[in-house]
Amino acid sequence: MDAFRVGNCFCEVPNASFEKGDEMPQEWSLSGYTGEWEGPGHSGRKCISVEGDGQYSNFWKCEGMVLEPDKIYRVSFWARSENASGGCAISGPAMVNRDYLPDANWRQYGYVFRMPSEIIDSAFRFGQWCVKGKIFFDDIVLNEVLPIHLRRKDIELGEGEKIQNNTYFASPRFSAEGSNYSRCLYGHTAFFNTNRWCLGEGAYVIYRHNAGNILQKNATLKININYYTAGKCLVEVSNDGRNFEEIGDCGKPGLKEFIIPEKFFPATEIYVRLSGTGSGCYFQINEYSYEAGLAGETEDFAGSTQFVELITQDKNLKVEIHSFGSGEYGRDAVNFSLTNTSGKEMNLLARLEVAGREFSKPLRIKKGETIEVEIPYEIQFKEPGEFPVMLSITEGNPGRILYCSRSTIEISYLNLRNYGYRIKDGLDKSDPCNKLGLWWCEGTYKISRNRPLPEKVCSTISISAAKNEYEPFQLVLRPEKDLETVTVQISNLERKEGGKISKENITIDLVGYVDVQIPTDEMGIPGPWPDPLPHYKGAFSVRADRNQPIWFTVYVPPDAIAGDYTGVVTLNADREIARVPVNLHVWNFTLPEETHLRSGFGFNPENVRRYHNLKSSRELREVCRLYYQNFAAHRVCPYTPMRMPRVKFLRDTETKKVIDLNVDFTDFDTDCEYFLNELGFNAFRVLIEGMGWGTFHERHPGVFAGYRQGTVEYEALWGKYLKIIQDHLEEKGWLKRAYIYWFDEPEPKDYPFVIEGMKNINKFAPKLARMLTEEPQPELYGNVDLWCPVLHNYDSKRAHERQKAGDEMWWYICCSPHAPYIGLFIDHPAIDLRIWSWMSWQYNVHGLLIWETTWWTSPAAFPKKPQNPWLDPMSYQAGYGLQQGQVGYWGNGDGRFFYPPNQDPVNDKTKYLEGPVNSIRWEMLREGIEDYEYFWLLHDKIEKLKASGADKKIYEEAGKLLNVPKEIFSDLTNYAKNPEMLYRHREKVARKLEELLNMQ
Repeated sequence: MDAFRVGNCFCEVPNASFEKGDEMPQEWSLSGYTGEWEGPGHSGRKCISVEGDGQYSNFWKCEGMVLEPDKIYRVSFWARSENASGGCAISGPAMVNRDYLPDANWRQYGYVFRMPSEIIDSAFRFGQWCVKGKIFFDDIVLNEVLPIHLRRKDIELGEGEKIQNNTYFASPRFSAEGSNYSRCLYGHTAFFNTNRWCLGEGAYVIYRHNAGNILQKNATLKININYYTAGKCLVEVSNDGRNFEEIGDCGKPGLKEFIIPEKFFPATEIYVRLSGTGSGCYFQINEYSYEAGLAGETEDFAGSTQFVELITQDKNLKVEIHSFGSGEYGRDAVNFSLTNTSGKEMNLLARLEVAGREFSKPLRIKKGETIEVEIPYEIQFKEPGEFPVMLSITEGNPGRILYCSRSTIEISYLNLRNYGYRIKDGLDKSDPCNKLGLWWCEGTYKISRNRPLPEKVCSTISISAAKNEYEPFQLVLRPEKDLETVTVQISNLERKEGGKISKENITIDLVGYVDVQIPTDEMGIPGPWPDPLPHYKGAFSVRADRNQPIWFTVYVPPDAIAGDYTGVVTLNADREIARVPVNLHVWNFTLPEETHLRSGFGFNPENVRRYHNLKSSRELREVCRLYYQNFAAHRVCPYTPMRMPRVKFLRDTETKKVIDLNVDFTDFDTDCEYFLNELGFNAFRVLIEGMGWGTFHERHPGVFAGYRQGTVEYEALWGKYLKIIQDHLEEKGWLKRAYIYWFDEPEPKDYPFVIEGMKNINKFAPKLARMLTEEPQPELYGNVDLWCPVLHNYDSKRAHERQKAGDEMWWYICCSPHAPYIGLFIDHPAIDLRIWSWMSWQYNVHGLLIWETTWWTSPAAFPKKPQNPWLDPMSYQAGYGLQQGQVGYWGNGDGRFFYPPNQDPVNDKTKYLEGPVNSIRWEMLREGIEDYEYFWLLHDKIEKLKASGADKKIYEEAGKLLNVPKEIFSDLTNYAKNPEMLYRHREKVARKLEELLNMQ
């Protein structure tokens, strides 16, 4: 990168904290609708707010900003919401906006952007788009920044670029910190919104692609138009940046590939210009990628970008930062060059401050000399996040500051190394445990391929579990050299005093990795993430200096004797035999067969049919039953595992119109006996024939027996049918487990339709629970029995009010929310889906919902051949008006908790008559639900002690354990990514349970 220029990075935002003004904040104006200048603010007396009803957009605007074309800036601000749902907060300059979903607490947000080459509108806007509720903003800061890209020899690559197998790839990460900025971005006049380019007539975006001076032999590029109204995207190419030639265009939504003609090659760089053309032209591009074959052998590496704010720069010292380091695994270095232009020798001190720790290096530099400097640093990061880095260079004593700059390093959850235990200390190089690099950790971690061996040593794997509980652990190989043949086995776990847990109760899986190309949010990074757990079926290989975890799951039978059990894991790796002791402590209590946290998870048998290559209905039923058994073993309920009752219509012999009906429950009852009474599912979705349905995207009134909703005939026949369903469920004892879920995620415009449908249900079947995936809204009160808001819209006050009124409360996660909330994503911490159940306990939420578990492909993104979830972890959008060929992203692993056993669904046509492959996230769900049972058992015992008149001293201390410590989570966005505190509290609850349950 070019050397820093002299100057200060700070750019003044007029009245940035909104403290100045009389009736309105100085320099700021409201665009319309409802907004306030009010207090208190985040740091002072005042802030600004906007309020919406879910139907419109408005914002506060400052037009006194002076921003320069093609300059790169970072904007940050504080925001919070109040009773807000739907829509989003909008922020930043009008031409390079970013949307957010603020939560109820003041939180700092920010992003980096590059201003257009031609600035049409430099106004700053902070407001809302289609939010129902209120958003507050305060303390806006704007700084100019300079980018630093990763260098290897003479090649410089930024975020979203990589060289792999002599191929150069570029795919700008629009959702990353840099938003529209990319090392490849040469210029633009197009607007940019959050994660997409917005092009009207005449607007353009130009990318320049190079890999140093290496010649490119050929290239292709892909463009995805995610939104389209009119016009075309003209695609032009140049190899000199001056003479562009059209190679094609896009005139409809969807992903399109372009092969760049041979005549442009060989070339060291290629320019690509995308522009809008045509009357009324408008479309959006949310994906752009470029791929080029390179001449000669090149080293593989992935690029990165850091943004630096310059604070001080003396004219006598030229400083060029090469890298602040990534902080990967807590070890790295800052690298920079110094050039002495002062005309005299200089004695300097370079100080580096990283996350509050200081590292320094004295330097002597002759006049006119240029030196390269490296300052290493090592920090044991306990949590992921963004950490400040500051470099200063002083001369003399006490030290005149010649240079100062600051940046940040982003520590990914995946790159933490503050957990795990080596089996041996590594000193004896002949020990097989050291040769194989054996170490272990509990189940609630995701282990990166490259993290170093742990520093702590613990030679025995130690875990604990209640009776009727599953407990996982991971044993990891990180060998010094490649291993071709590795086998593993585990013995029975035996108790000294007698009794054993058979090895038949222990499953062994290998931890598989999927390659994340597009991180879901700020929590993720590109690269391999652990998720699938393919069953161990025999010998496997392991590469040198790479982690390969083996996943063990121990099931403790209900009749096991409490106490300590020991056993041995034996590994045979290319004739090196290593034995690792295992200790299991079984608590003296049993988890109930009944699960007290309810759930509803989607499951699509047709996806199973397709990926398992099944032909007959019998085969599908057999395999689906294996999936349902897996659900039950994980204490999770599928939406509707049973066949629904069959309606038989009776017709008038003359008019042929339906005049009556009866309902056949034969298949339904058979299935319910198995799924509800035997497998123990505590909730299921009743599919009501003829019921209307809809989402925020579309609404469909009901039709039954040929009669439309609202007609007399519909009311009579459908009402009778619905009452028959209700009465049968009540008679069988299944009514309390049933719910009707017929409309998804309504917006205020949908409320009248939803209310009409809910009233119809209540009119004929008032005992059937009516679910709605919406947060409690006063307009809907009395028409919903089971509320299920998305996690980030959960309002504790309103939820508790509705629970007091007799309503039930669940919540759900899906493609949202993103970090800092927990998520269901592959590229999120392992603890996320475990701690969700802890949050459910703390907030008195009684159910979990996730829309799908087998979303292995998308008919929109993959209209012909199915996606391979083993190779591509992204869940692609479908429905909601998306057409074939259109590509949209829901996030890595959204709706995908199982993997099909078929790892090559396009080419492998083998019939797979077996169950699913689990994922780490699926195992974490079970871990959390089992933890919930710990809390439930303790609460139940305390209530029984209270009812018995026991001394308060006996149970008051125990009652404190029912509150989750704030060190584990303090709210829905602040939670520990390391599960250490969770394990400690779980043990405290277990010990207290033993104490109370064993009291006479």
